[in-house]
Amino acid sequence: MRRFCRIAVLAAAAAGLPAAVPAQALPDSVEIQNRRSATIEDLRVSPDFESSWGYNRLRAAPLAPGASARIPVEDLHGGCYFDVKVRQNDGAEAEYWSLNLCSRPVIDLD
Repeated sequence: MRRFCRIAVLAAAAAGLPAAVPAQALPDSVEIQNRRSATIEDLRVSPDFESSWGYNRLRAAPLAPGASARIPVEDLHGGCYFDVKVRQNDGAEAEYWSLNLCSRPVIDLD
């Protein structure tokens, strides 16, 4: 489904139709909000459809339940859409797909 939406936008642009989405830029950092019931000790962000998750962006300190933090993302490339993988201190993992960090530079970890 995600690929189809992007293909449709590219096809419309190639056909000379007006773009529905204005150009956006990735901010230097995004806010992480831990709405889970456990501490997040590992958070990885990668461009959408990338094969590698990258490094742990919470290296300095875990993120307790209810807490939030800003993490730098200026080293990320590939557009506005990113996938996020988290691991809690109890070993549980979750993945969040196709987050548009240009239009909403906040990652809600539910």
